[in-house]
Amino acid sequence: MMEIMLLFRIIALVTLSNHIVHVTPTDLILHSDLNKKNSVEEKDSNVKVIYEATRSVCYTKGQAVECSPPFTNIAENSEIKATSTCGEHGQPEQVCRYTMGNTKCEVCNTADKFGTHLLTDRHQMNNETCWISGSVQPGNTVNLTLSLGKRFEVYYISLQPCGQLPDSIALYKSSDFGVTWRPWQYFSTDCYRAFRLPTSNEHNAQISLANIQEVLCVALKSSEIHDSSGQSSNVIVFSTTIGRPSTQPWSSALIDWMTMTDLRISLMRFPDHRDDIQHDSNGLFLNPSMLKPSKMFHVGGGVGNGGSYGGLNINHILSETGTLDMSQHRYQSDQHYSKLPSGKTGVHFAFSDLSVGGRCKCNGHSNRCVRDKITDTTSSAANNKDNNGQVKSHWGPLRCDCHHNTEGTDCERCSPGYLDRPWARGTSESANECKRCDCNLHSNSCIFSNQLYLMSMKVSGGVCQDCQHNTVGRRCHNCATGYYRDWTKPVSHDQVCLECRCHPIGSVPNQHCDRKTGQCPCKPGVIGQACNRCQDGYKQTRLHDAPCIKATEHYAYRRKESDQTSLPVKSEQMKPEPSPKCPSCEKSKKRIRFKKFCRCEAGKFCFSYHCSCHLFRSGFHLVRFHIYFSVD
Repeated sequence: MMEIMLLFRIIALVTLSNHIVHVTPTDLILHSDLNKKNSVEEKDSNVKVIYEATRSVCYTKGQAVECSPPFTNIAENSEIKATSTCGEHGQPEQVCRYTMGNTKCEVCNTADKFGTHLLTDRHQMNNETCWISGSVQPGNTVNLTLSLGKRFEVYYISLQPCGQLPDSIALYKSSDFGVTWRPWQYFSTDCYRAFRLPTSNEHNAQISLANIQEVLCVALKSSEIHDSSGQSSNVIVFSTTIGRPSTQPWSSALIDWMTMTDLRISLMRFPDHRDDIQHDSNGLFLNPSMLKPSKMFHVGGGVGNGGSYGGLNINHILSETGTLDMSQHRYQSDQHYSKLPSGKTGVHFAFSDLSVGGRCKCNGHSNRCVRDKITDTTSSAANNKDNNGQVKSHWGPLRCDCHHNTEGTDCERCSPGYLDRPWARGTSESANECKRCDCNLHSNSCIFSNQLYLMSMKVSGGVCQDCQHNTVGRRCHNCATGYYRDWTKPVSHDQVCLECRCHPIGSVPNQHCDRKTGQCPCKPGVIGQACNRCQDGYKQTRLHDAPCIKATEHYAYRRKESDQTSLPVKSEQMKPEPSPKCPSCEKSKKRIRFKKFCRCEAGKFCFSYHCSCHLFRSGFHLVRFHIYFSVD
């Protein structure tokens, strides 16, 4: 029964003139359900689930689908910071409540009695708890700030008054954790006086995609009907989507408009009550007698701080951050401002509930938000354990438990290796799952190229990085220089590229084999994939530059070689002279053939009875060869 009542309440809060924020009953997760789930021990003790929508799955029959955390009151039990709370300084203030003809006065002497925790406690239909501000003088402001520590998508904000309404209420949001602030919505009894804006609402304002983030000022009207606890029958509600183009899928501008990390509510009083003349949307004067502010809470004289609490001037509403220029929204103080008569103090603002309906922002790629357990590693081993001997730890910041190959606090980017298409938010039409780069299992790293993506008609834009297994190319689909393709293996095989095995004498130096065929560049007259034999009609020589010459020229070559070796030589020249790095060569040596050479960069060889020592690579081993040429 309670769940049904809460559902009806939320629908009522977000309903404005028959416009309802799109929230379905199956999508609504109550905090009571969340607490029950969190009370059960998680499968992973290092992860604490805060929000989870079990009915919003991220995969259906193996296919990725849009999923989201639950819609709930994200302000519930959250800490609210106020710049002024009744009795916070230990100075008693008398607060009188007028309800149904009766007067009930209390002395407020502690902030806990009327503290901000009462704004976000568990809502009950007969909730009588109210936060009460300190004394607010004319021209001053009280700020309420809610910090969530993560981005949320907000659908509505509601305030339940239980006392005198401020002259104006301004809602500000931050999407960068309080670094900068932007106006979100204004409420005022006089929009023109307060913000130099016309009085409007979500239904008569002409908002299109071009001005979808336009800030409105809505009339703030006091209720004449209050219950026994002093609560007003009116609820101040701001919807982020009603009256704005919100056809699915949402535009990026609307999503940005709905996103916040921090909320600030500024409760303001006009500079004085002498100038009660109001303006309508055209700047015309209205009859002051039309204004009937509620007087639910009254500050008595004789007890309290005598109005000593100064509050914040409207010019410095956001002085805590100093990031928002409020000059265009200042109140115009009267030059003839007169102080309140002696013995009188300011008024108190009072609200019973603050509700913020929204979701943990995961961009359609997760159905739950969690906190990770962080172990204390900064302390020494003796100091990082508690009384039970357990290692000290704490829960980290809130984050999405991402799916669809995404990562980040809000699942706002694709995971490494999944950049074949640009990141996109998941929608009901498409989950927009991040696509793995096609690197043929030779790399786990890639970058996205929008130019290639557009050239491929938005099919593929990934460019692989750090290709392994001697591969190169956009998809690691080609063999690197000095390697060639083994066509007997699939392109994804880790040995698909073989090292070129070009003969050091028969191949052209400083050139590599063809990466597709493995054919080495051969010298004239030399053939074979490795350039290791003479072609038909050619004879082998001992010349490094011309290892094969035509048969018709071979006789002249042999004759010339014979004449050179028949020259008179001294006996000592006939003996082999050992190389300083090689042992003596044997006297009996045969002419070395191409097939006896191992793959290597050929060096210089002696062509007399001398031996030259070289290192050649044979397979994966270094082998020392003694090369000796003799004359037949």
